[in-house]
Amino acid sequence: MLNLIVYDTIEKKNVLESNSLTSLDAHDSLVHTLNMMDFMNALNPKRERVNDDINWIQLKTTKNDC
Repeated sequence: MLNLIVYDTIEKKNVLESNSLTSLDAHDSLVHTLNMMDFMNALNPKRERVNDDINWIQLKTTKNDC
């Protein structure tokens, strides 16, 4: 079941959201960001890859990364 929350102002929404979410450390934040980038890329597979000549960091993956 969904909980419907109606906010009076955007400030109240931001306060409630910041209080309800846990802070991420640097590692977890990076992993979450990379996962979101992969997710967004998967939503738009027609996007053509461009060689941008950037030396990207290649992170090792484990079975638990799925």
